[in-house]
Amino acid sequence: MYPNLNRDSQCVLDTQTKTYEIGHVVLVNIDGIETARRIAAVAGDRVDMTDGVITRNGNKVQQSTIRKRVMCHIGVNARCSCRISKETLGTRTYQVQQLVPPDLDGDARCEPQYPDITDLLIPTGHVFVTADNRDGALDSRVIGPISLEKVLGRIARCRY
Repeated sequence: MYPNLNRDSQCVLDTQTKTYEIGHVVLVNIDGIETARRIAAVAGDRVDMTDGVITRNGNKVQQSTIRKRVMCHIGVNARCSCRISKETLGTRTYQVQQLVPPDLDGDARCEPQYPDITDLLIPTGHVFVTADNRDGALDSRVIGPISLEKVLGRIARCRY
């Protein structure tokens, strides 16, 4: 979940709450691996995600660039350039790391590998999760909506 969490972050997991909101960071089980992801959509929502930008129920998620070109960290090749943006989902604002498009970077090897999502309806009992490190971590663009049975809890707070 870089740039908001890193491998040394110590977090408290709330396993009692079973109601999840847009923007919550949750611990999910993806193919036997426990990992943190952010909820971008819940059951009944329609999602589009193009070039790492989320549109939920026809409303594009607000994003503003903080740094246009920095060395990528965690999950993507360090030879690639990334941009850091602020994004707001629901009432939560956080940072997102994304690869700089290869036509701007000049290195086609740094092109994002994840597919775009178009008009995906999130089924009952599922959530759509994303990584804050958009091009360096597996999320619902590839594995689809996550069953709530695979959500192990909400990350309540962290120490960095």
